[in-house]
Amino acid sequence: MTTGRFLLVLTIVAAAAGLTIPDFGSIDDIVDQVIDIDSIDSTIDSTLRDAGVSEARRLALLLQEKQKELTILKKTVEQLQIRNQCETKGPFNADETFGRVCEFSSLILQCPTGTTIDVVNALYGRLLPGNVACNHPKPKDTNCKAASSVQVVRSKCQGLQVCSVHASNSLFGDPCGGTFKYLDVTTIDVVNALYGRLLPGNVACNNPTIKDTNCKAASSVQVVRSKCQGLRVCNVPASNSLFGDPCGGTFKYLDVTYRCKKEDYQLVFKAVAGVNGSISGLWSSDEVRNEYNEAAMRLNAEFKGHFKSRVVNNWKNETIVAVKVAMYKNNEEKMSMVFDGRNTDKFSWFNKSRILSSPYKDLGPTAIPDRTKFFSIQGDVRRRREFFMQQAYRGCANDPGWMVVVQKGGCSWERFPYFPAFLYAPGDQAVRWKKGVSGVADTFAIFVLRN
Repeated sequence: MTTGRFLLVLTIVAAAAGLTIPDFGSIDDIVDQVIDIDSIDSTIDSTLRDAGVSEARRLALLLQEKQKELTILKKTVEQLQIRNQCETKGPFNADETFGRVCEFSSLILQCPTGTTIDVVNALYGRLLPGNVACNHPKPKDTNCKAASSVQVVRSKCQGLQVCSVHASNSLFGDPCGGTFKYLDVTTIDVVNALYGRLLPGNVACNNPTIKDTNCKAASSVQVVRSKCQGLRVCNVPASNSLFGDPCGGTFKYLDVTYRCKKEDYQLVFKAVAGVNGSISGLWSSDEVRNEYNEAAMRLNAEFKGHFKSRVVNNWKNETIVAVKVAMYKNNEEKMSMVFDGRNTDKFSWFNKSRILSSPYKDLGPTAIPDRTKFFSIQGDVRRRREFFMQQAYRGCANDPGWMVVVQKGGCSWERFPYFPAFLYAPGDQAVRWKKGVSGVADTFAIFVLRN
């Protein structure tokens, strides 16, 4: 039961039994007093019994409470709690929190058309333990922050509509050597706010004491921004003590408008292991395959057919800002990389210089040394290795790479009872291809992120 519902039940009980409800104070005070849901229900029922309300009447009151829950929630507590992460396009290779990426990855921030990024805060380092953010076997320091964090992110992003920031020591310096770090940027943007009343009671927060429907606290936007701008979560009490009283004797409300943009990738291509045909050939062709087949779009291998959207063939007209390549095993993502998709065609985005996010410390714009033998969609045509990311050729037993779509059995590591086969490096650097060492996926997928 939520706090609002608790207050609602007490309100109904008091009205029926002629009782007075104590002042619980702020919502935090209420939460502190209400610990156990079962005890709440027990308290309500006990209050009704003590007031001499019959069982039938008690049940009727509780039913009435449930039927009017939404309405009374608006009446009971003048409280706004914002729980959204805004203006970020992320995460890439990250934990499930918007605006945070792990070391060696890149964070894309993006505002809607016509607006610009305002960086309020940033952190490159670590303040959270591994089980909360960017897990790693041995985070040695959980109290470190690069002094340059805000300055660097602002230099890359402030005033732009879209930007990319790489979480790396080369950009921020190393605030805690030997600790796996992350980049955390917060950018909630409060667009407008109103504390007062412009709407009648039958539309918003009804109450008998409504004398004025044309009032607004002049401090509304300023106060909410001071509480929320740039944060992930904020709590703003709707009270005269915070905003002042723009219309005495009128029951007011707080209305806040803020922008929220979440990651919204679209699947445009999926290949299934063991389903015959050239994967790079299908990608390169003008063919569209299984476009409206929902089974084909699921990321598992149950549907024995490839998927390709017409978006791939219309690439230059799609305002694509990022491209994600991923491999899956049993519907679980095993490896993914994100590329800068701006100003590209359906081939040129697949380039090591465009990597925004990679699980591999030896592959990407800051990789040292920067060595690649193959990095292309067509790959090694003679050996039929497609979407090929290979560090070097040193003989079959010593060939290190990051990703490959294998179309025929040549070396021992690529002899499968089916083709194509999808291989990836399972760690944080190139692996020498070898059965039992290489990661083997059952689906290969490409997603796009539009402006």
